[in-house]
Amino acid sequence: MKRYLKLGLLLIPTLLVSVRSPLAAQAPKIAYVDMERVIREAPGSAEAQKQLQGEAERSRAELGKLQQELQQMQADFQKQASSLSAAARQQREQEFGKRVTAFQQRTGEAEASFAKRQQEITGPIFKRAAEALEAFRKQGSYAFIFHAASAPARDPALDVTNQVLARLRATP
Repeated sequence: MKRYLKLGLLLIPTLLVSVRSPLAAQAPKIAYVDMERVIREAPGSAEAQKQLQGEAERSRAELGKLQQELQQMQADFQKQASSLSAAARQQREQEFGKRVTAFQQRTGEAEASFAKRQQEITGPIFKRAAEALEAFRKQGSYAFIFHAASAPARDPALDVTNQVLARLRATP
């Protein structure tokens, strides 16, 4: 009996190692990626940013011109307010209010238009980046690839940003 007990005690560590080995082999692979860098360095991203900046500058110039007109209208009104009749003053105030409202509407329209245009231009870049990341994840059998910003303390060895960028650049 003692003999079987000794043999059993010798076999327990072996069994434990053999039981742990399959579990260790199945540990999920994880990594992280800096998607902001991937998007910034993606093919077509620089051109898209230049195009968006140009459109934003044109919109800002148009809105700036309208704002200057409003400021001039307000300055003129303040200079002339004391010499205007009450009816004329009220009419100018109403006209100014309508112009301010129109300016605010135009500003809102410009912002909405820019957001739509930004989505049209950058949407395909984001889509290609997400597809490259997913293809990389599948090919590498990664269970999780986290965004670098969501992992404040991380091991640089787990950074797959360069590999994802390489895959993205290789994709037509």
